[in-house]
Amino acid sequence: MKVGIRLVSLLIAVMLLAVGCSSAKLSPQDALQQATAKTMGASSYAMTATVKINEFTMDDSLASSDELGIAAGVAAIIKDATINVKAVYEKDPARTDMNLEVVLPGFMNMKLDMPIIVADEKIYFKLPQIPMLPIPQEAADKFILLDAKELAKQEGVEVPELDMAAQQKFAQDLTNATLKHFDEKTYFTQPKASEAGLPEGVKADQVVKFAITEANYEQTISTVIDKVLPEVMDLIANNEAYLEIFEVEKADVEDAKQKLTESKEEIRTFFKDNLKVKQLDHTGAIKGGNLVYQETTMSVEVTEPEASDKMSLGMTVAMNYSDIGQTPKFESEIPTDVISFEEFLQLMEF
Repeated sequence: MKVGIRLVSLLIAVMLLAVGCSSAKLSPQDALQQATAKTMGASSYAMTATVKINEFTMDDSLASSDELGIAAGVAAIIKDATINVKAVYEKDPARTDMNLEVVLPGFMNMKLDMPIIVADEKIYFKLPQIPMLPIPQEAADKFILLDAKELAKQEGVEVPELDMAAQQKFAQDLTNATLKHFDEKTYFTQPKASEAGLPEGVKADQVVKFAITEANYEQTISTVIDKVLPEVMDLIANNEAYLEIFEVEKADVEDAKQKLTESKEEIRTFFKDNLKVKQLDHTGAIKGGNLVYQETTMSVEVTEPEASDKMSLGMTVAMNYSDIGQTPKFESEIPTDVISFEEFLQLMEF
């Protein structure tokens, strides 16, 4: 398959996941879109998230290949893994504090905790002790400071400005350009809050569910190829800020759109034959006009075109939002007793 077709196919796959993790139009679509925009645009919020790897398997022939041998080892480690995130976000001045916890039952039942603070375009993080990669005493229990701009300056390269406003606007435009093409009766439902399986303590005025199933998967592929993707490409090509986000030229996007037009049937067949969606749904809980909870469950099976070998991935992502628009409660001050990332690398002898 041509490289251009593979790139377009990859973009379609990402689009499908974005659909499952997005919200969009005061029908179910409208309610979910507006609630998501309101929460994501809030001046501050607290968030807890859990990512659970439910399934990650591959055929033995794939696991033994040079290309996927490492992936097989990773699969054994992260199967049944859980990632927990607890975060507090403030828009202005921009700051996010989070604690990342990774639980690996398949790897000596290991649990790793890493606090991270992002503020003033700097990242502070504290690495956990790992048996196979011990942290030097000089760096133990200290925050490591990663200043991307300073590192780039030392290397003599430029770091593109991070335009958060443009990225937030693109996320909203992407949602609008995507979900408006999906038939509401086919993809959207409104389960009762008491029947939606919400976690204990989550109260909702309205619950909206978006689902891609085996029954509507072929329709989904056609919708994405024929309607969504061309519009998204035009959206990027005709907006200078979006071109800068993706670091592409308008001509590149137009060329990709032309390749899509020429290869629609080949791409459609590739996804019908090689990507099986067993489950891909997204549930959003709305309270007081805000998105207070969202959960996405995905289960897919990918078939290697030439050898018919299969790889399966299943995961669940759940996010709970609270203290929306309230004064953020940061538990820590910005670290001052830090070591630079360069010093850390020297201590580790990298």
